[in-house]
Amino acid sequence: MRSQVRFFMDAADERRFVDTVLEEPQTFLINGPHWKTPSVPVVVPENLSDAETYLMIWNKAVIPRLRAKRNNDYWEACNESTTIQFLRCRLRDEVVLTEGRIAVASDREGVERLYSRLRKIIQQTFKNQVICWFAPDAPRTAKNPSKPDPSCWVGPGALEWLRKSTRHRFKQDGVANVEGIECPGSAP
Repeated sequence: MRSQVRFFMDAADERRFVDTVLEEPQTFLINGPHWKTPSVPVVVPENLSDAETYLMIWNKAVIPRLRAKRNNDYWEACNESTTIQFLRCRLRDEVVLTEGRIAVASDREGVERLYSRLRKIIQQTFKNQVICWFAPDAPRTAKNPSKPDPSCWVGPGALEWLRKSTRHRFKQDGVANVEGIECPGSAP
């Protein structure tokens, strides 16, 4: 299975999502993929705000041990097919929320099952087709802003944050020119 789910989450959306992830027995969040030591850097949920932007979701019942190899002055995790990638959204300068995602590239049944469950939870609790992509430096046309993006899911807290100020924007990364804006007619 190769799949990804793109999303926007604020801190409250992320907390609910992480709680859902950790409901799965023997499932952990891991800082990664570069480690300071060969020991697995497990993220304590209470310290989520201190965790890295790139996390791995690891189910120890499916994959009992994670591996890392030495690479100069750090250890590099060798677990792409045994974990789920979790790239976290980040708030930049209080006005830009960057896109996150979960992604999987695995043929392990347990990893695929966990990913499918998490994808389903996002799709049931977040909204899609509410974000249009807009290039503010380009003229408005039939394609600018874009049609609603069906593959980008927006958490309830992130959507509320976007609506709070006309300065708030979603971006795929912090320096992208193209912005995610609420599509006309998508408000409740």
